[in-house]
Amino acid sequence: MTRRFLITLQRFRVKEAKMKARAVAALFVLLYMLVLIPAAYADGPGSSVIGGGHRDCATAPPPCAPAHVLPFSVYALEASNGTATGHYNTDNPQDGVLDFKGDVTSMWVSGNRALVCGVVRAAAMPDQVGTGFAVAFTDNGNPSGTVPDVVSGTNVFIPPIYTQADCLTNSFAFLPVLAHPMTEGNITVSDAGA
Repeated sequence: MTRRFLITLQRFRVKEAKMKARAVAALFVLLYMLVLIPAAYADGPGSSVIGGGHRDCATAPPPCAPAHVLPFSVYALEASNGTATGHYNTDNPQDGVLDFKGDVTSMWVSGNRALVCGVVRAAAMPDQVGTGFAVAFTDNGNPSGTVPDVVSGTNVFIPPIYTQADCLTNSFAFLPVLAHPMTEGNITVSDAGA
């Protein structure tokens, strides 16, 4: 009787684990869709992301110190088919991978959100030159308003990005866990397709 009970209990635990795995997979699919579905309504030539300031580091994982702010500037203008020109610069001597100047090569804009991607042109860490970067922005309006603009963590040391399709592989940067509110400055996202 005990052996039969243990076998039944083991089968129940296996079924329970499978149900949990399916639920987690469904959650990730839902989050992925929430980020990418707006791509069907996205941008066009003339879309832009312009601004700069400091993003709050208090919500970031280590090595980011709570009192640390991460200064950056961005000027990105979409040409056609997701190609873009401009720059993305971030200055953070305490964390060498975020101390670089990048050329914007591609972007995606939808409403008040933008994903800017490109290639590192100059960096405090020489091995970083020639690698890719990706960063997401959310323009929440007037900087004196109650909801600040949001900037994601910068995805670095990735392959160089030259197409909008490659840029969109970094759309996970919009996930709330990677978002940092701006403490100073302003970002203006303009969707030419809106």
